[in-house]
Amino acid sequence: MDVVYSIGVPFNYGGMGEIAYHAALGLYQRGMLTKILTPHFRECDIPRDKFATFPFGKITGKIHSRIGNYSLKDNIFDLWASKNIEKIGKIDAFYGWAHHSLMSIRVAHRKGSITFIDRGSAEIRAQRDMLIREFKKVGLNVLPISEKIVRKAILEADETDFVVVPSTFVRNTFIDAGYPEEKIILNPLGVDLERFAPKNDRPKDDVFRVIYMGILSIQKGVHYLIQAWKKLNIHDGELLLVGSFEKLSKKIISTEAKGTERVVFRGGTATPEREFKKSDIFAFPSNQDGFGSVVLEAMACGLPVIVSENTGAKDCVRDGIDGFIVPAADVDALCDRINYFYKNRDKVREMGRRAREQALKYDWESYRKRLAGSVAHIVTCGLSEK
Repeated sequence: MDVVYSIGVPFNYGGMGEIAYHAALGLYQRGMLTKILTPHFRECDIPRDKFATFPFGKITGKIHSRIGNYSLKDNIFDLWASKNIEKIGKIDAFYGWAHHSLMSIRVAHRKGSITFIDRGSAEIRAQRDMLIREFKKVGLNVLPISEKIVRKAILEADETDFVVVPSTFVRNTFIDAGYPEEKIILNPLGVDLERFAPKNDRPKDDVFRVIYMGILSIQKGVHYLIQAWKKLNIHDGELLLVGSFEKLSKKIISTEAKGTERVVFRGGTATPEREFKKSDIFAFPSNQDGFGSVVLEAMACGLPVIVSENTGAKDCVRDGIDGFIVPAADVDALCDRINYFYKNRDKVREMGRRAREQALKYDWESYRKRLAGSVAHIVTCGLSEK
């Protein structure tokens, strides 16, 4: 069985690149991987000869950094990837990522291949509409996702044979948009259980620390978390916001936090596990997040979590056992759950232990086996029908 894997961001780096590494490694371990198409890659367990690297990655990277044009960057990569697929002999399956793969899907179909698209966020129209609503609430009258990107994502989802998603939240947005349930493959992400492990590195004080980690943006609901913190006014507490600002959201979030006691902006970090281990609980009130790997990372470090219903990783959280699930954009619900942990420090420790136990179910090896198994099963059934 021959599978081509394609992703338009650096392979085996953070975020999508890390997920891509585990997906492709699963295919390789099962003897299915023919080629990986990517701008560039970091050395890993997959041999170098399995990679083809996009020769114009630096140029398109500069285009994106200067003018912020995701659509142009992704389309150039997709064109290059589709030309590579044409050159490769017979392939049984193409596995790409949303926004990077429309031309590649079409070429793969002409070669008789089954196609898969990985979509890490809500269905594009659902994501766009959620963001428009939230932007309007804070006075931002801008289009959060360009119509070119929306149109391409719709065509990719329409034309591919299967869409792979990380959560029931994402799956349900596709079903609500009219896609058949059998077209959607659910595969929750994993976590590095050795890197993210319980260790009490808390400062020797009595400060109650709530941590958020991720992009500081309206989409992630950070302004709601700050509002809840202001309302609670915990005199011996600290809210740690770890991450870089999203451009459109910076002024709004900074203004919201102005004059608020004990809100600390830490900036981005290459060692998130250290920040988790200094904290008591993790809060992630996202308005839209297809998964949110930081939730599992915090749980693996032994932190109880508070997540919104619009966070895909809520699938991993047992409400009232190792954390709480609250409605999105609900400041009062955030206040109530943060205050519960503040008033019940014994529950912080108890639910933190349970969070670690729950995280143990989500190792990356299981993710790899599920993904490779699903692709193998579908392709085998498809080939037998031809």
